[in-house]
Amino acid sequence: MLYNTSKVMKQATIQKIHSILRHPNPDVTKLEIGKVKEWPVVIPKGQFKDGDFVVFILIDSIVPETNPYFEFMRKQHFRVWNAKFKGAPSQGLVCPMSILPTLPKSWALDDDVSEVLGVTKYEKGLDATIAGDAKGRFPTDVVTITDEDNLLNYPEVLDEFRGELCYLTVKADGSSMTVIYDNGEVRVCSRRLEQKEGTGLWTLADSYALPDRLKELKKSLAIQAEACGGKIQGNPLGLKRPTMFVFNVKEDDTGRWYGWEEIKQTCSVLNIPTVQLVCEPFVFDDTWTIARLQELANKVTYTTDTGELRKGEGIVLRPVTPKFSPVIGKPLSVKILNQAY
Repeated sequence: MLYNTSKVMKQATIQKIHSILRHPNPDVTKLEIGKVKEWPVVIPKGQFKDGDFVVFILIDSIVPETNPYFEFMRKQHFRVWNAKFKGAPSQGLVCPMSILPTLPKSWALDDDVSEVLGVTKYEKGLDATIAGDAKGRFPTDVVTITDEDNLLNYPEVLDEFRGELCYLTVKADGSSMTVIYDNGEVRVCSRRLEQKEGTGLWTLADSYALPDRLKELKKSLAIQAEACGGKIQGNPLGLKRPTMFVFNVKEDDTGRWYGWEEIKQTCSVLNIPTVQLVCEPFVFDDTWTIARLQELANKVTYTTDTGELRKGEGIVLRPVTPKFSPVIGKPLSVKILNQAY
């Protein structure tokens, strides 16, 4: 399975409000819920109506502080994130079309206005313990940078899951890492950079003796995982030591992505952990709706090394056998975030 096509995520787009709902708290009279695609967004009551075209900005976006319209975002450091207003989840930011510097008649649904507005994607900073020394850019000629698409941004992708044997895993909150073995060479990378041996994420890979085991296996592989624990992102999983959780494996020489069973087998041979299953593989039928998946995501938890139960970041849905998605332009998988995280 050779997949090398992917769509660039648009942080700010022209969208349409397709429904407006009452705030779930009857005592709240000045706010309501607007639905954009499947994103629920808390909006001032009466500012928008059903069918209005709006500028919609995704969570994990940074809006420009130089634009006076976004001054109200200063306390949030101009970052759009999961929020709650009077108990109602709000995922994204809805803005009037008037914030655009120009309003040509050519603006159309799904048009990307990120560059026009200066909206960029938020990138988590790397903790000093894993930042490492840069050897070069991430080798996108070998494997793609990990970036899970959100189901609420592509609700139509559910049709591609129908009838497939699928599995759900916990979305581990950490930092992306990729370990590559090719032609006798081991390479370790963060999300954006390849790191020099002995620095950064190499320490985590070495703790599993992964470079040595890959050399013994003599198989060209790219292993993608989430690095968690230690000081990484404040250690939300409560792990006593840094840990990697594998979610993707790709054969470099064939370009083939492994299915779930092959991922588990490979990780067993290499003695490294996979991401945690939420439930055993199941056939994705019509009973699996966005609402059902969101309910699962909102209930997902981590159990720390001391036994404490913490809210999880969300879940990831994938087919057991990899499948290309024309909707998102890459192997089929989506995340559903915990609205209370």
